[in-house]
Amino acid sequence: MIEKLKSKVSVWLEVSSTKVAVQDEPFAVAVLTPLMSRSHLIQSASDVCFVDLSASCDADNHIITFMLTPTVTGAVPLAAT
Repeated sequence: MIEKLKSKVSVWLEVSSTKVAVQDEPFAVAVLTPLMSRSHLIQSASDVCFVDLSASCDADNHIITFMLTPTVTGAVPLAAT
């Protein structure tokens, strides 16, 4: 699974300019999409960040963590790990 994921990273970088970091031990993946990069420019992003773990487990016990910042239109994603 890790090798397949690593082979897709270069494709994501070329197609969508998404930034992806993969670590083997312990297994971790961090994703920063163009939308997430733009959300870092919002004033509230430097003031408030909250973490969402509400949908955090699958059959293999992987955890998906979203970091978000509040705006007048709702929460905007800063990153996903």
